[in-house]
Amino acid sequence: APALIATALLALGAAVAGTDPEQARTCLRESRQLSDALGHHSAIDLLWATAIAFILGDQAATLELGRRAIRGLQWAGRIRMALVLYMIAVALLTTRPDAAAIIQGAAEAYVVESPTFALLSPALTASLGQERARELRAQGAGMDWDQAVAYTLTQATQALSELRSETQP
Repeated sequence: APALIATALLALGAAVAGTDPEQARTCLRESRQLSDALGHHSAIDLLWATAIAFILGDQAATLELGRRAIRGLQWAGRIRMALVLYMIAVALLTTRPDAAAIIQGAAEAYVVESPTFALLSPALTASLGQERARELRAQGAGMDWDQAVAYTLTQATQALSELRSETQP
């Protein structure tokens, strides 16, 4: 059951991401390679893959996998989607703080901020100032769900494109 092996690799990667980042990277890479070879793109697997990349601090992988997870999770529930929005907001924090604040506001409209993402608000306030951060989060909270998803996908795609152009000669 190769698809189950791909899922199990993600479970192992998530379990060790905080203590053995290299093993987590290996599990993530092997799982994605196996899933791609099988054409198996489970939305839940993409959520876990995004979470592993997020924990590892891999901005490009978080954005890429997050975009794929959003597309796969559109019908799987807003709580899971909001978690992906939070992860993408953190990944955008240093390069696109305005977008990060808007996406955070949209995510907060659908799920309470978890302790994992609690540092996002102070970081945005430090980057943007309290008033601007609050305004942008309110703008995100005012978006309907489809607008929030479309905005997040656009911002992640643009940031990923910029990251790729910076790393290519």
